[in-house]
This record gives sequence, C-alpha cells and structure tokens, in this order.
Amino acid sequence: MNSGDLQGGHARIHRIQLGARAIKWAISLCNLIVLLFWLEDVLSILMPTHPLFVDGATIDIGDTERGFAKMSLNQLLPLVALVTVSYGLLGGITLSVRSVCLRFQTADFFSSRTLDAVFYSGVWFISYATYNIAATPIATYIATLDFPEGERAIDVAIGGHEILSLILGALMLLLGWVMREAALLAEENTQII
Repeated sequence: MNSGDLQGGHARIHRIQLGARAIKWAISLCNLIVLLFWLEDVLSILMPTHPLFVDGATIDIGDTERGFAKMSLNQLLPLVALVTVSYGLLGGITLSVRSVCLRFQTADFFSSRTLDAVFYSGVWFISYATYNIAATPIATYIATLDFPEGERAIDVAIGGHEILSLILGALMLLLGWVMREAALLAEENTQII
C-alpha cells in the first residue's frame, strides 16, 4: 500500500466523521423539535379551548373528528399518556440514531458498542411503529367512552409513518446484524494470519 492509498483512506474516514458530526447535530435539533411537538400535543389535549389549539384540538375517529373539549378529564388523561409514550419512543429513536452518529464520528465502525447502537436503533423504530399501530384503536375507544354502548368506536389504522418506521427498523436490525458478522469475520481472519 502506498502513501497515496493511505491518505485516500484517511480522507474517506474524515469525510465519514464530518458527515456523522453534521447528522448528529441535525438529529439533536430533531430531538428538540420532538419535545416541542409533544408539548404542543399535550397542551392541545389538556387545553383544547385555548386560542392557540382550537384548530388542532381533535382526534380522528374513522372519517369524523371529535374535539377534546367535548371529552371529560378521565378521557383526556389516558390520551395524554398515549401521546407521551409515543413521543417518548420517537425521542428514543432520535437518541439512538444520535448514538450511532457519535460512534461513527469517532471512527469506531466495528466495535460491539457501535454494532449494538445500530441494532438498537432498529429496535426503537420497530417499537415506535408497533406502539402507534396498537395505540390508535385504544385512543379512539377512549375518545368515545362517553358515547352510548352501541356508538363507541375502535378505529384501526396503519399510516405511512408506521410502515416507514417498520421498514427502517428492519433495515437497521439487518444492518447491525451484517456489521456484527463482518466484524467477527475480520477478527477470525486476523487470528488466522
């Protein structure tokens, strides 16, 4: 290997580190945005008549909308809990992906901690999607608890963001697994030589 190849390798690693640093800061900003959206959603549920939240203070139940202002506190508090868990999982995704970027920023590509971070990012994505799929019928049932027995609704819906999260989660799990196997093969090759 000549010095030009070595310098080219260092340049590529440096570009990866710079990209990881930029993505890390973008994800840190996204984490702050997730926190702000959670706060907005919680406040719109708990204070639906406030002028800031009047337009968005509803929940979709099938083809109709139900305003939070028409619900009792016994219905609103479980909805706040559902929203909080959902945003908590979304925050977990951002922190997990940020952790991967931190590992790549230090050029630590194949350590067990890096591979675990990639793998657990996939777990966070899948957990978020699965939770949101399960939470939708629960939320719609809670929103219609004050309706007469025959008028209560359970709405099951799978949106694009759940499907995307499932696909990204599966991809991250696969990537973590492949990277772990590649690291094991590289370690076996160095022991043979």
